[in-house]
Amino acid sequence: MDHRAATSSGFRIGWTTFKEAQQPTYTERKFEVKGCRHSTIQNIAAFLDLNSREAANQTRKFHGQHVAARILNAPFAELHRNFCTQFGARISTSTFRKHLPPYFIKPRKKTDYCDHCFRGQNEERALNKLLEQREQGAAVSNESINALAMRATVYRIHKEFVATQKLAHDLDLRDLSEGECVLIIDFKENVRLEGSVVVSQSFYDGCMRSVFGALFIYLSGGQRHEVHVNVVSECLNHDFVAAINSMDTIFASEWFHKQSFHTLKLWTDCGNSFRSYSFSHYVLRELTQDRKLFNKVQWNLFAEKHGKSLVDGHFSVLSRWLTDRSKYLDHNSGPFNTTQELIDLWTTAANHSLTGFRSEQKRFMEKRNQLNVVPDPNFEIEIHDHSSSDIFDLSSDVEIEVD
Repeated sequence: MDHRAATSSGFRIGWTTFKEAQQPTYTERKFEVKGCRHSTIQNIAAFLDLNSREAANQTRKFHGQHVAARILNAPFAELHRNFCTQFGARISTSTFRKHLPPYFIKPRKKTDYCDHCFRGQNEERALNKLLEQREQGAAVSNESINALAMRATVYRIHKEFVATQKLAHDLDLRDLSEGECVLIIDFKENVRLEGSVVVSQSFYDGCMRSVFGALFIYLSGGQRHEVHVNVVSECLNHDFVAAINSMDTIFASEWFHKQSFHTLKLWTDCGNSFRSYSFSHYVLRELTQDRKLFNKVQWNLFAEKHGKSLVDGHFSVLSRWLTDRSKYLDHNSGPFNTTQELIDLWTTAANHSLTGFRSEQKRFMEKRNQLNVVPDPNFEIEIHDHSSSDIFDLSSDVEIEVD
């Protein structure tokens, strides 16, 4: 039946609606794939299987089951264009995305990746491939298999040590008691002091500062506290001398003398700044026997190339504050070049963030009180006032310049 016959029969329908009613939906449209007929969703899944690779140790839930995730080899736009060309399909990008199975994910750039893990994963895949070829009857050298098996064993030992140290770190944070303190320290990448306008060669004339970060985690009055202490210095060396001087500055501060710690659980990465005889003597001998700051010191090292911690997350916040706040400096006054100006900038940004957090918390509590909702006894949300806590409160932190 054509459109004219349909309208003459008494149907009030437009020509476009009539044509769309005659066409099947994209989900129902059939395409030829190697002699078999599949729906569009099946075509997309089959096409993406050939244009993706399996992700290591990642799964996604699909139809009630956990399926191994697959990483796409090209952007969505390129995959959509290749799919339409290969199957002769006329579907939009939004429809292509709509029918994308959830276990297909986009790749992410990995930085500071552990070279032991990178080589070990490749060697494990190569070993599994050789074993499969030998099972299929192919001639495979036993020497190659033994060499790959030896290196894969070293990689598995490395993974076990990473998991062991991570578990020990998590247990230290979980099993805190009064008088104990977990201290995580690290050096931040040197920061450049710049104003809102950088003129030509002045970029290379900017002043640099090093930042030593320390995170104190402890219990006081039954409440957990996290205090970030940052020592800003003109000394740009990240060696054991700078680390010891920075820790001496923190331990000599007024804030530290108000505390009553008897046990220190120190966590560092495996950098040359900390893995030295001088730093070991300072931590294990001077802090306990010579200066008697602590009764007991426990020094722990993260696994090699796996030392990212809460301090590194704090460093990213400092970098963002420096980038955002430096845009609003008066360019007529030139770039700021003193340590105190850098500390003031970070302190202002921290106070602003804390004020915004407390304002949002206050509005939430007012709205909750207006609703007069009876809480479910099986589900309760607790809102704690951080006004008496040191969490996120940079004003209670120590910012000291080291000569």
